[in-house]
Amino acid sequence: MKHIAVIGAGPAGCLAAYELKKNGHSVVLFEKERQVGGRTFTDRKNDHLIDTGAGFFTNFYPLYFKLLKELKLTDEVIPMSRSVFFAFDNKNEVLGTLASFIFFKALSFKDKFKFFKYVSGLIFKFKSLDLVDIKKLSHYDDCSFADEVRRNAGHNVYEFLARPLIEPFWFFSPEEISRALGMTVLARLATSKIFTMKTGMDRLCQALANTVIKKTNTCVEKILVNPDQSFTLTYTDNGQITNSEPFTHLIIASTAPVAYNLVKPLSENLISSFQKDFLKTQKYVSSSHSVYQISRANPPLNQSGVFPCGPGQHKVATISFDQVKYKSYSHLKKTDDIAHVFLSPVESLKTMTKKSEEIFASTWENARGLYSQLPNSPLPVATYFREHAIPLHEVGRYKKALLFSHQQKAPLVFAGDYLATATIEGALLSGLNAAKLILQEN
Repeated sequence: MKHIAVIGAGPAGCLAAYELKKNGHSVVLFEKERQVGGRTFTDRKNDHLIDTGAGFFTNFYPLYFKLLKELKLTDEVIPMSRSVFFAFDNKNEVLGTLASFIFFKALSFKDKFKFFKYVSGLIFKFKSLDLVDIKKLSHYDDCSFADEVRRNAGHNVYEFLARPLIEPFWFFSPEEISRALGMTVLARLATSKIFTMKTGMDRLCQALANTVIKKTNTCVEKILVNPDQSFTLTYTDNGQITNSEPFTHLIIASTAPVAYNLVKPLSENLISSFQKDFLKTQKYVSSSHSVYQISRANPPLNQSGVFPCGPGQHKVATISFDQVKYKSYSHLKKTDDIAHVFLSPVESLKTMTKKSEEIFASTWENARGLYSQLPNSPLPVATYFREHAIPLHEVGRYKKALLFSHQQKAPLVFAGDYLATATIEGALLSGLNAAKLILQEN
């Protein structure tokens, strides 16, 4: 029996720990926060259910659904509306169905035809496009998604459809990312369905982690390599007590910057110089997320959110509403709602040094600048900031991730969405692959 440490209790780390425990090994799961979930953590605050990071999953997450069934969590799945407002030039148009696309005023008939023709071609490539399979993604990892769309569908389609299909979900611009990601999203656009979890998006991580020993509020400070190639981890409990513990194997399922700082001193027989450089150079976008209780518009909102579109830099990445998402919010009046405002990465960084009162005020001002029907005086609920919110999938990054995965070997293995695509499914698959490498070790 192997004694394995898993550092990081997001979806990648929780699934890796679960698989190893299921196969008879001793596992300890380390997490520096007070709870598991990572960037799927749900804050249960004053009767509110706040998904602080990932807020949904889709019907093309096969591993996610397999785990829900295995852990008997399928009753928790709630379908979400795909209908949203696209905001531009002080206008708001609803998109989410074929009919609404046909009458979308921001695009000419010619633009819509070019978009339809382009997406139809991607659908025929469906089998070669996979959101988390880096081998398939690497085949299309040769230019930006912005260049891809402009070349095949034109500038207007890029500004009014491609950007709103990427920026509100991942916060980064299509200019910054590989076409492999955007093409895969568009290929599944017509058949995609969106879901959430009734009791919070971290419910899957909780169920996976319940099978192993968890050490939350625990920060791993140092990795020592023993002469027999086993490890001794030095860690602090609640920032005070320092402990150490030996392990035969190690999975690091943190963000890339945290992983790099932990393995930087280790020799090349455990981690190659290429892998170190890959971890060191992985870029992330930041996220500032503020939550408010509001009075619903009259007539009431029936859309799940507001997406900015059109040329120029947008201060707000997206606004989402919870009444459509969580219809079980029994503590809210029918006239009330919960609004989540996510700022763009540039605006998010401006909040790093601000007090919460300033963040609430300036964020709401930006939100009303995008969608004027929001009320003047919301009730602030909570605000969150993540410096390393989402890994940036730059052009060429999937090819490097594929090479990184080929160099992975026990006893030290890595997992995380930066090794696939920034989705829960990508994180889960990386965790499963990490566990397999240890289980298959001779």
